[in-house]
Amino acid sequence: MTRVLVAALLFAVPTIAADPIPKDERVELQVNQAKKSYTAAHDAASATLIDAITQAKLKIGTTKELSDAAKLAKIETLTKEQEAFEREGVMPKTVALQNAVRKYDEAISKATADFTKVINEVAKVYLDKKDAANYEALLKEKQRFLSSPVAVNLLAQMIGSGDKPKGKYVLKGGSLVGEDFYELPFDLGDEYDIQITIERLAGNDAILIGLKSKNNRFFMIFDGWPDSGYRSGLYYKQEDGKDWVTGGAIAEKAERLFPAKTPINVEISVRKESARIWVKKRMDKELRKIVDYAGPLDKLIPDFRQLKGEKTILLYTVNSQISISKLEYKTVSGAAGRPAK
Repeated sequence: MTRVLVAALLFAVPTIAADPIPKDERVELQVNQAKKSYTAAHDAASATLIDAITQAKLKIGTTKELSDAAKLAKIETLTKEQEAFEREGVMPKTVALQNAVRKYDEAISKATADFTKVINEVAKVYLDKKDAANYEALLKEKQRFLSSPVAVNLLAQMIGSGDKPKGKYVLKGGSLVGEDFYELPFDLGDEYDIQITIERLAGNDAILIGLKSKNNRFFMIFDGWPDSGYRSGLYYKQEDGKDWVTGGAIAEKAERLFPAKTPINVEISVRKESARIWVKKRMDKELRKIVDYAGPLDKLIPDFRQLKGEKTILLYTVNSQISISKLEYKTVSGAAGRPAK
């Protein structure tokens, strides 16, 4: 498991011939509270394990018996183990961390037991009502919640590290606020989902997010070319060699997606041969798909600016200031993931 805030999943009610019995609101409240408690315990356990890795690195630095080369080799091993833990939930193998790993496992086991106990107890409400459909849905949701890949809270990592953002960005009230370039060091996998909440504070021009899958860098542009009606989508290399913004499901000209002072939730799904984007304003009932690209990712082209590091997420604005209050990453195995809407 990884240091995270575990993303809460929506309950899926099975399709049946007759109209389903409405869910019990009291059950829903207790289930959501159980998820929050599990998330908090999971986050605390992950933070404690990562702190143990940091302390192990510091201890290596104070060891007099090792050469500088040996110290660097051991620290590099710990760094790789931390990255694997944060990105994919792989437990550290270093002997010095085994006690910390044991405590992590104990904390997660207790959180899982507490969560399971609550779900099993509230599920009895549906049994008493002879509501088999909602009872089955609740048990399936419990399994999905506990087995789902966890989301890495990148903002929490930034705040917890104590490092100040570089360039024209600052951390303010738990949000990343700024303009122009920002390079966030993070090793993206080949397939993943990202959830990001962006609020435009000033300006009316483009907001860009640069990502990577394998060796393919690409970027998504929102509200570009405001003077010609706004365009949003992926930068794409056409057969004639010209660059263009595409989205599969997006028109050449589109509405402004990021009006001022309005938090917008953006969900990005990257797979081996597809990239999809949904947006949702706070008052919207459902996500709205704005990009549905299917094809080789090497057809997507990166921004014309060179990034300093390979393991980097790029944020960039054109004559605009933004605030990011949520930035979460979730790795995805195989071709699983969010279905197209």
